[in-house]
Amino acid sequence: MTRSILFTLLSLSLLSCMDQNWNDPEDLDLNYSGVYIVNSGNFQSSTASLDYYDKEKKVVYNNVISRANGIQNWGDVAQSMVIKDGIGYVVINNSGKIMMIDTNNAKYAGKIGGLQSPRYMHFINDSTAYVSDLYGRNINIVNPPEPLYVDHADSAFSDSTLNTSDVNTGLISVNNQGPFFQHSTEKMVQWGHLVFVACWMRDNQILVIDSNTDQVLDSITVAAQPNSLQIDKYNKLWVLCDGGYEGNPFAYENPKLISINLHDYTTAGTYEFGLEENPQELCINNTRDMLYYLNSDLYKMSVNSLTPSKFITSGSKYSGYGRGFYGLAIDPSNNDIYISDALDNAQPGYVYRFTSNAIPVDTFKVGVNPVGFCFK
Repeated sequence: MTRSILFTLLSLSLLSCMDQNWNDPEDLDLNYSGVYIVNSGNFQSSTASLDYYDKEKKVVYNNVISRANGIQNWGDVAQSMVIKDGIGYVVINNSGKIMMIDTNNAKYAGKIGGLQSPRYMHFINDSTAYVSDLYGRNINIVNPPEPLYVDHADSAFSDSTLNTSDVNTGLISVNNQGPFFQHSTEKMVQWGHLVFVACWMRDNQILVIDSNTDQVLDSITVAAQPNSLQIDKYNKLWVLCDGGYEGNPFAYENPKLISINLHDYTTAGTYEFGLEENPQELCINNTRDMLYYLNSDLYKMSVNSLTPSKFITSGSKYSGYGRGFYGLAIDPSNNDIYISDALDNAQPGYVYRFTSNAIPVDTFKVGVNPVGFCFK
């Protein structure tokens, strides 16, 4: 069923965004079931921000890192976030670092710095994580440090604190010296001891890494520019490829959604989009039998089918290539759907929450360019 959104905006009195004295850290109680919203901000403006949404009370706390630590600007282009043992790792792409915070109060808990252009962090076990990179031609193997707590964040947020060399246990080289195949690494999923890595920018490969040995075992050729991937209940790998764009020296082709048998890496099926379409953000529900993705609107598709259907229509007034819905996540606890709208990419965006049946639950205001979600 397709449902159009009625854009009902919450009043400012319901939001937790207010003028701050950045020298006075605030004690925030975020010890509730909720979701962090990663706002990338704008490139080279250091306007990244992190919001927290209490799912039960339907209350949003805006700009929690700045408020909790008494510091206004802490990163340029926040990309993603992952939580491990109560610590949130916020990957900040253009700042080349990963910020660590206590997820119960957003207080600073450490930093991994010295990275080139980190994108996503994936824990392969309890102590070790892989960090993908846009330009580095390597995947960093990281053992995160013990949490570090400080009274005030002025010195802690500086670049003189913890660097990658302090925690980096190695690199996985993904450089094959080709004119385009620089293997910029993006999102990752794990199946047993194997980690599958999407190589997005000007590439068409899925790398297969043995997490026991940290070695690239194989690669799977897909369509141009795989941007996201999921594994379903039948052990099929689904890869969403955007096909490039007009003027891209590597490729400008029809985007594709491809399913791959993980036992032998053969193609199980392919759905082809129109040339001008821009599919992004492939997600899966908690039973791993229903796929969701954005293509201006929200679409869903059973893993037993190759026939997607429009599920929720974007009512954004901003149009053009890549407009409409911006970010997507499925709550692993109840399959609620969270969709962001970046509007014109310059002003604070919005997040829309729906049930798995596309019934509207809530709408709330977030930061500039809400790109990612992380459930707590």
